[in-house]
Amino acid sequence: MKPAQTASTPLHFIVVGEPTWRCVREWRQRAKEIAGFYPGATCHIWHGEALHKRIRGGFGEEVVAAVHGLSSADAATLASWCLLHLFGGMFHASGLRLLAPMTIPDGAGIAAFNDVRPTATGWTAITPALLWSRAGRDEWALAVDMKVKALRDAPSGLPSDDVILGHAIGQAAVKRGGRGEDDQWIGQVKAIPGTGGDEDQAFVAPDGTIVALLETP
Repeated sequence: MKPAQTASTPLHFIVVGEPTWRCVREWRQRAKEIAGFYPGATCHIWHGEALHKRIRGGFGEEVVAAVHGLSSADAATLASWCLLHLFGGMFHASGLRLLAPMTIPDGAGIAAFNDVRPTATGWTAITPALLWSRAGRDEWALAVDMKVKALRDAPSGLPSDDVILGHAIGQAAVKRGGRGEDDQWIGQVKAIPGTGGDEDQAFVAPDGTIVALLETP
């Protein structure tokens, strides 16, 4: 099966703050590497007011304020959910190394990975490190709403992003009824031995192919 769904997908790279020349050069190099797996993919580097304008137009000022108030990594995650809802495409976290393309079936609307490692925060946890989606999917809007509500109601006791994302994807499947899970392409994140005795994270597609690797620093 060819990766038809991802052949011309937008690649969303998010920079919190103003990007340096070195940062842009690194992202563009990564975009070239990713394009080797997804020919025709287009690179979008989001930052500053252009990013805030898109989020404000799609989700409102409260979500922009939430992005402003988070750490760089958490802000990029929340912003990625907004962009995936608005435009579709792929979000690829820093440090992730691709090994093979995701062969997503034509009927799927999102692709994500359930963290099944013993250290996972819950059995429904979905890692935010590698995501793909069609535009307009409910999963991302639900996740954004859950994150912003948690920030508003219990800022000192926030659930982790992978827990929020898992709940949002589950709720969207229920909302869609019997076909909800059928259009969600969900792989798994598994622990594998890494260099120096540490565990790396392998992103395993539903057919068993390892499509990406996140190495322990």
